[in-house]
Amino acid sequence: MNFFDLLQNFFYERTNEETILLGFLGLLVFLFGVIVGWIVQGSKTRRYKKQLMLVQQERNDFEMHYRTSEEKQKALARELEMVSREKVEAMERIESLNGALEERDKTINDLLARQEELTISNQSFSATIESLNDQVIGLKTQNEQLTAKVGQGVGDGAGEEPGHAGGSLEAHIAATESRFRLFEERLQRLTEENASLRAGATTVGDGGASGFVGHQPVIGSPMPTDERGEPLVIRADTAAPGVRTGQKSGETEVIVQTTPSIQVPEMVDAEGAPGHDDLTKIKHIGPFLARKLNEADIYSYEQIANWNAADIATYTELIGYLPGVIEQNDWVGQARALAAAKGSEEAPAKSADVYGGRDPEDLKIIEGIGPKIEGVLKDAGIDSLATLAATNADRLRDVLEAAGSRYKSHNPESWPEQAALAADGLWEQLEKWQKSMKGGR
Repeated sequence: MNFFDLLQNFFYERTNEETILLGFLGLLVFLFGVIVGWIVQGSKTRRYKKQLMLVQQERNDFEMHYRTSEEKQKALARELEMVSREKVEAMERIESLNGALEERDKTINDLLARQEELTISNQSFSATIESLNDQVIGLKTQNEQLTAKVGQGVGDGAGEEPGHAGGSLEAHIAATESRFRLFEERLQRLTEENASLRAGATTVGDGGASGFVGHQPVIGSPMPTDERGEPLVIRADTAAPGVRTGQKSGETEVIVQTTPSIQVPEMVDAEGAPGHDDLTKIKHIGPFLARKLNEADIYSYEQIANWNAADIATYTELIGYLPGVIEQNDWVGQARALAAAKGSEEAPAKSADVYGGRDPEDLKIIEGIGPKIEGVLKDAGIDSLATLAATNADRLRDVLEAAGSRYKSHNPESWPEQAALAADGLWEQLEKWQKSMKGGR
């Protein structure tokens, strides 16, 4: 018997009142279920509506933020475009200024060349004018002598001849004076043109800057000397031309000085010259600075090692370097170390005897120097006991501080003295001293 048969028998055995009651109860249960479902559904609906409103509000906020960001992006794009245009305009202005600077430099060079030509011409004309003045004075003297002879009452025949000679002399004097006036006029024009060229060179240069460019010596060119072998340099700093007139008619002399007005060092070849060291081994000295030092007559480590404070200031100005950088980079200390290393290389047999078979580059011989500190010192160019002996303690402290804070606790005060004992072969004294020390102290 299935479920439906049982249900049919159940209702068949009930009376009409029970059936109606059961139906009414079922209707009540159905209504209750509908009401409960409606309430539950309404609460869910309200909750979903609230969530929907929140989502819509967030969406609106995101849309507003997106529109704001888009406006900012457009503003940044416009600003970037403006900056790009300004950059292009700035580059064009820079190119234009570079072109103007090149033109200005070319104009200055042309003006200076013209000025030099005019100066040479002025000196030549001055010499010519002096010579003409002497000739005019001599001719006037001869004319006065001839006139005096004529006035003394010489015979008629003799008087006619001097008169004829006097007329020819006067014509020659007049021609000479005419040439002299022409030379004076031309000299005046050249002087005015020279003054205008000087003013033009000053105007073309920077404001307030002088248009004068000092003479630069030609490196490698032979210097003329006198009979005593001293260099002859024509003075370029005198106001008057270097031509003077002698006592006798027509004689001139050129005034020169036997000591040059500027120091022109004798240049030697970089390759194989005696006493010429590779200055680029000093840190922070490149090929350019090495050439500048050579031009200042500095060729060897010993020269730099012997510099004092005044020498450093002088050569800083000569090579056009920044003040204080030479002291900061310790050129003097490095040069002393390189000079000591160079000396040790020049005497290998002596070094072998002094070190007694020990390695002269083994810095660990020194009390207080281990493998790591040895590497630090060798990286700084202190690669042998002789170099260490020539390095002062301040330089060693700077090297240790530059290597890191963990090396600051080491005291290098005795290291150069220990290295000096080792370099001199005083091993017994070094060992006794090291036994009384701890950590190089």
